[in-house]
Amino acid sequence: MQIIPEIVSGVKEIYSDESIYIVAKEAQIPSVINKSSDKGTVVNFIAWKYSEKLKELFDRGITDLGLLNRLDNFTSGLMFGAFNIECLEKLRTTMLDGNIQKYYLAIVYGCLEKGIISYPLYKKTSKKMGVWANKRQTEAYKLINAETYYENICYFDDYSVLKVRIHKGARHQIRAHLDYIKHSIVGDPLYKKIFKENEVLTRKGQMLHAFGLDFKHPVTNKPLSFIADCPSDFSEFLLMHGVKKFNYGHT
Repeated sequence: MQIIPEIVSGVKEIYSDESIYIVAKEAQIPSVINKSSDKGTVVNFIAWKYSEKLKELFDRGITDLGLLNRLDNFTSGLMFGAFNIECLEKLRTTMLDGNIQKYYLAIVYGCLEKGIISYPLYKKTSKKMGVWANKRQTEAYKLINAETYYENICYFDDYSVLKVRIHKGARHQIRAHLDYIKHSIVGDPLYKKIFKENEVLTRKGQMLHAFGLDFKHPVTNKPLSFIADCPSDFSEFLLMHGVKKFNYGHT
């Protein structure tokens, strides 16, 4: 599959060196391509921005160009990857071992304080993940172990801004877990079960932002930490409800 390199409005570089890259995307931008003619994705931007450094991955036909995480189309925030196979494998192992910390901001319905959701996930339909709360293992579904840590950093008008942390990350993990405990993410077109009368939304999709990323460099072993600023549609929603600022609790 060929990739069309292009500048993509709404995707920007946060950091890069000879081994790794970190970019940030706005909501409504797909992460990867599905066919050669696809344009306007994070992968198209990476192919344009880092064409010389990606030669090894291009030659091997790796069409995700070393990306180590995916964000749903309507989720904004940080994505990261590696320029070569050695670093890619090291970071994959680090992630599987639970040593890469990913932080999100989520605006949800209702008030909740701090907790962990540790129910496994399973593929419920082709588009949706389910939460398996039955303690007994089942052979009917392939269960994916997942833990979602959350804490409330701001509460207003029966909404909460949560700081959410995950390690490995499964498809729709945060969205499905929060929906299961009856605190759906505001604007989520797939999992949301709560509707408020006359609610005004500032994003077409879930109010979920991947704002933080902590891990050790695969070559130098140096601790790295990256932050993507709160997006404008988050700020607009908060301002509509009188919230001018809040503390991420993350540096």
